[in-house]
Amino acid sequence: MNSTFNREKSPGQTNNIAQSENISTPDIIHLPLTYSSAIGLIWLSIMLFFGLIIVSRAILINHRIQSLPQCTRQDVLQMFDTLCTRIGIRRNVSLRLFSGNKEAPAVTGLLSPVILLPSHMAGKWSLTDLEPIVLHELAHVKRRDLWINWLQIALQAVWFFHPVVWYTNHRVRKHREELTDDLALRLGKIHHTRYARSLLHAMESVKTPHIFGLSEIGLAE
Repeated sequence: MNSTFNREKSPGQTNNIAQSENISTPDIIHLPLTYSSAIGLIWLSIMLFFGLIIVSRAILINHRIQSLPQCTRQDVLQMFDTLCTRIGIRRNVSLRLFSGNKEAPAVTGLLSPVILLPSHMAGKWSLTDLEPIVLHELAHVKRRDLWINWLQIALQAVWFFHPVVWYTNHRVRKHREELTDDLALRLGKIHHTRYARSLLHAMESVKTPHIFGLSEIGLAE
């Protein structure tokens, strides 16, 4: 007896097969890469690259700063507290030391400001010479200059291709230092000759004004 394995398909199955055969794969839409879109991609890539560098360096440097020792010289700490009260700083500002004489004093930290001093200054300089240095950095804290500096560096990362932005940022930083000196002299109540002499002495005793590269990326003043 012969048996057949091919069964007759029902009308419903036949219609489903016919419909599936008629379904075609949708065409993939290819958007042409225009000149403007290419420029936009390059701009976005460079901007993200700058942002990644700034954030990564900020994290690494912040970790390094937190490992620095705090100042333990009592007369310096008393002078520090007196200056904070004199110019009206109510925020918690710490004073930390770094070894070597390659970099200048600076202040960093948006939420928890930290003043950084070379250990040889904090250990050997007299209070007369140290007071203008510390006063200058506290004036930056009083003016909240680091917040403005962060805004500048963000604008510079976005408009990195525009020379006017770079020039304007340079002029703003220079003008900010002048305003900081005026505020330090006005609130600190010290003679301008002693103030200028101490700052000049500090700059002459170091090899670079950029501590840990912080000033170059807007993280210190």
